Amino acid sequence: MKSRDFVIKNEYNYLDIILSSLIFLLSYFIFWRMYSIQGDISSHLDMIERNPMIITYNSIMRLLVYTFGFARTDLMFCSFPFILSLSVVIKYLTIRFIINDFCNIEGLTEFISDKMLILGSIAISFAAPVFSFLNFYSNSYYRGFFSTSIWHNPTTIVMLPFSLLLFWFSYKFIFIKDEKFKNFLLIVIFSFINLFTKPAFLMPFLPTFLIFLFFNIFHNRKILTKRSAVILIVLLFVSAVFIFFGIFLFSKLVSFKNINISPIVTIGLHNRNYDISSLSIYFSNLIFNTNFDNTILIYLLFIFIWILKFVFANAFSLSTFFCLNKKTSMLYLYSAICFILSLAIFLFISEKGSRANDGNFSWQIVPCEIIMMITSFNVLLYDKFKNKKLDNFDFVSVVCFGLLFVQLYDGLIYIQKLIFEGVIY
Repeated sequence: MKSRDFVIKNEYNYLDIILSSLIFLLSYFIFWRMYSIQGDISSHLDMIERNPMIITYNSIMRLLVYTFGFARTDLMFCSFPFILSLSVVIKYLTIRFIINDFCNIEGLTEFISDKMLILGSIAISFAAPVFSFLNFYSNSYYRGFFSTSIWHNPTTIVMLPFSLLLFWFSYKFIFIKDEKFKNFLLIVIFSFINLFTKPAFLMPFLPTFLIFLFFNIFHNRKILTKRSAVILIVLLFVSAVFIFFGIFLFSKLVSFKNINISPIVTIGLHNRNYDISSLSIYFSNLIFNTNFDNTILIYLLFIFIWILKFVFANAFSLSTFFCLNKKTSMLYLYSAICFILSLAIFLFISEKGSRANDGNFSWQIVPCEIIMMITSFNVLLYDKFKNKKLDNFDFVSVVCFGLLFVQLYDGLIYIQKLIFEGVIY
């Protein structure tokens, strides 16, 4: 791999600057529009104005809004959309960086143009894996799904770029031999940022990271050096600190006495609130000509339809499974395990009482799903360009790219609905 290629692929060109500016302006307009819609933006601004310097699960966001607003209420009203818009731009640049870095590591720079990487980064940044033609709930857009395009939850928006960077540098620390200490230091830094921005991603990330780290050490059957042993001890200590602070911070968001560990509760919550319930009842009435509203059949139909919609919503990430090879399988597995753990947290843990509908155990899915999309795009690039499939028609690649841009279309429809119809989720 030529050093010149490495320099070119890590520079952000004029097109990136123009796109970043356009993304910022669009995002600022959307977040300003959110003030006129009932949602989390206004409520979070109220909390920041009342107590901006409290140490809690969103301290970094509070501090940024307070600082850029010069501690003035009227200016914080403007600085809040500014911080959120900047976070959206950084998310795009982070996705672009991760894809570029993967191409550099795998020697793909001589095959792929910057324009293709930019197009893929834009698609992932704004995609909403919803498949809107499956949405029967007229007053909502992504209810019952886990959209990667989030515009109404400020803590998640600020968290996303740091979660993506944490995952990527953890992957490099485990599987790439170069710059171990640098990657380890970045893991610690981004973990702390995640902890004080929104600790949701740490719940699936920490166990995934530690499992793969120990597996990689023992699978390679290497005797731990003194340096490796010190790093592992520090990692365990840092993980314990994160867990302790995570419990402390999360207790400010969730009352532990209201936590319920039961998949039936989660299913029942969706069954009451989403269109899937009425659809299940409709099918049971159609088939059996009777009302099975309170029977197990409704739950089974609900689960079947929910899984069907889930498969459609993750069609791009699932389809790239057929493009895996020895080089990309571990990255895909690492991403998939983290995503599966995030989904398991949502399915098995819920809240009771007044906050049952807040979805505090669902936000970890958003970064994990974006990570799956980035990984899938990287897998697709490697399969297409490294395996020299450029001269032949490849049906799987065409389907995969097509699914990604269908999800981009859904993301743009979501923005249109948000701006013109006030639909926030």
